[in-house]
Amino acid sequence: MKVHIFDDNKESRDLFVELFQDPNLLVEPVDNPGSNIQEIINSLAGDSFLFSDYRLKPHQYANFDGDEIISIAYNNHIPGMLCSSLSDFDSILGRSIRREIPMIAEIKDVTDPELIYLCNDICIKEFKGEFSESRKPWRTLCRVAEYDSKYDKVYLVIPGWDSKTKISAPLSDFPKEIEKKVREEGFRFYCKVNMGCENPRELYFTDVEIDT
Repeated sequence: MKVHIFDDNKESRDLFVELFQDPNLLVEPVDNPGSNIQEIINSLAGDSFLFSDYRLKPHQYANFDGDEIISIAYNNHIPGMLCSSLSDFDSILGRSIRREIPMIAEIKDVTDPELIYLCNDICIKEFKGEFSESRKPWRTLCRVAEYDSKYDKVYLVIPGWDSKTKISAPLSDFPKEIEKKVREEGFRFYCKVNMGCENPRELYFTDVEIDT
């Protein structure tokens, strides 16, 4: 398996190359990723795996961030893992894009190649439609608890998952045509949620539906 390392810091790229040394892995730092994500994906071999830092735009390294390339790779059936040294970076990510990012790790937790193998296995299974209980999507009802206009965030309650916990999501996660409705407290809609997830940090939702 060939592991491609995306990080805006050259020293970090080189450190990950050393960290992931393994007889069954060919690890390569991506020094100049280019600007077109789809072209990058199309150039990869079938046994590729992407390991990317979340922030890639600093230092003019790329015009996209790690969540974008990992999610697009996933949709092209190429496994990948997202990580960051930011302690709160999971709160920055949209909920919808997490559907296509099976594993999100803090840098401190990345200590050896085992995470690469684990994430690769998860991705391969999901490409075949085989989801773990914590990742399997279920159609369910959601209700808007409140809207934070300062940060353009919506706080949702998912009764079938936890009726007392409010889950935050950026307004950008919702289709443009219903953004006005989503700002209204009590607004209800259906979407697909990984209902078996225990950690709210890993909760995703996609395929928003409203009654017409």
